[in-house]
Amino acid sequence: MKNVRKFIIMLQSARLIFLGGALILILALTHACSGPAKQENVEASEKNVTPDLKWNGWSYHEVESDAHGILPWYDPAHLGRSYDHVLDLVWNYWVDLPIMPNGYKYYVQFRIANAPDQEKGADEGGLGGDQIGMAMSSWRLYYAYTGNKALIADMKYMADTYLDLGLSPADYSWPNITYPCNISAGIEPGEAETSGTLPLVYNGDTRDGVGVTQPDKAGSFAYELVMLYEMTGETKYLEAAKKMAATLASRVVPGDAEKAPLPFKVNAETGEVIAPYTSNWVSTIKLFEELTRLGEGNYSDEATTMKEFLKNVVLPKHKYGPFFEDIIGYSETSINAVTLAMYILQQGAAWGPDWQEDARNILAFCKEKFSIETQAYRKNRYGVEYQAGEFKKLYNVIPIAEQTAYMIAGNSHTSRYASIVLMYGEKSGDTSDEAMAIRQLSWATYMVKSNGQNCYPQDGAWLTDGYGDYVRHYLRAMAAHPELAPDNSNHLLSSSSVVGDISYSDESIAYATFDARSSEVFRLVSKPVRITVDGKKLKTHEYSWESLDVGGVLRVSSEKGRNRVIHLRTKK
Repeated sequence: MKNVRKFIIMLQSARLIFLGGALILILALTHACSGPAKQENVEASEKNVTPDLKWNGWSYHEVESDAHGILPWYDPAHLGRSYDHVLDLVWNYWVDLPIMPNGYKYYVQFRIANAPDQEKGADEGGLGGDQIGMAMSSWRLYYAYTGNKALIADMKYMADTYLDLGLSPADYSWPNITYPCNISAGIEPGEAETSGTLPLVYNGDTRDGVGVTQPDKAGSFAYELVMLYEMTGETKYLEAAKKMAATLASRVVPGDAEKAPLPFKVNAETGEVIAPYTSNWVSTIKLFEELTRLGEGNYSDEATTMKEFLKNVVLPKHKYGPFFEDIIGYSETSINAVTLAMYILQQGAAWGPDWQEDARNILAFCKEKFSIETQAYRKNRYGVEYQAGEFKKLYNVIPIAEQTAYMIAGNSHTSRYASIVLMYGEKSGDTSDEAMAIRQLSWATYMVKSNGQNCYPQDGAWLTDGYGDYVRHYLRAMAAHPELAPDNSNHLLSSSSVVGDISYSDESIAYATFDARSSEVFRLVSKPVRITVDGKKLKTHEYSWESLDVGGVLRVSSEKGRNRVIHLRTKK
């Protein structure tokens, strides 16, 4: 994805659209007034951590290891505290990115952070593929984990900006869906416009120009809009998602090896198909399924058609491409493959009798296709030399590459693969690859600088791979394997229903779920005193406690109500 550059797209927007300053002000005030709910592991920080090293192509830090292999950066003796720390760093780096002269935050218009120590800084304009949808996905999970309301404010800011400036007109062949990129910012080094002075408008595709959209990315964003509605109760997000779903559903056809049920790229105005195939349909299926569950339309047939395509075409042929907006031609991708494995594991028996075998085969394919035991020495286009990464030999870890067109081990792709290997172990009982998955998570912490800058190996600080497509993988890993969550603070790790309001204190964790029937998993520092739902104490069969070396894991399952409180033991 990162260095494939063949031609220049420089198209200027003909219209000027302004976003009122109120939403940005709310975001800034919320961030200033609402920090993470816990601060316990900050004190270990500065005295135990050596200063950042010069970037060597994949690490900012001296690598820690033991007899088994690599340990995480920051606090090698405590996996969970290390992972928790890097998530906090990258979130704060993201939310502190500046408002540009055109009035919009940096991260809603550019794909690479302007990192002073990276020659590849903000010289490539335009949004990254699925950048907003990825960030909303991560922040939704991270809000439940932290209770930091600035995350919801940021989700709303991104959603509102994208809806205001990125929808195809209602009279187009493909109406009311988002364009993936603000291509007036350009993409080519030295040619891009990254001053933030141009009017912001999302109006096309990075490679194929004005008017071209990617339906899979629209489906991903629409699904996150439904989740945001369930978090906030704001129906504008649901209504926008319904319009996108209606457009997508009206175009679904049975797919084959050359043509997916929906095209990868299409001209929204004319309906001309630019690229007919991608396998990235999990979020669109989930969009159809969730709207159907909510009674907001019936998309069961469309969801079934797309799942049959995944089962009968994608899986047997292992045809898992493409995904990325800046690639010319076809490329197999680890993101599409592993995301499908995740969906299969979440579906379980509802996917079919072969759900475990299907998920296992996908992970085995990715292990064979994308493993990077040694990252070769290379010199980038600026003449910067990157040392070879002897990952397997020196650290007993095998990271995962992005795609066949760019076989560079990635922070996002390695952590995603690791999290779903752990999910597979949780669901199937087969934990044979668990230790390697944990080392993979630890490997991906070394790309995070102490200021939260998160760089793709041998590349720049991508705002996809280092942020929205990074945080969620650690949270899913903790949900599948709660021992990986920090042992010195309390966190909600997973919920079967969207969590729209949660607050952490020394006395309790109070939260509200969208559905009355919901199950949650917590990592707590001590066993709770009691659990209440809508003010009534849960019976012992409605929750369980598993003790760990420090604290333990609380699992709650109730059908009685939405407002839930975990009453904690307080220190005397």
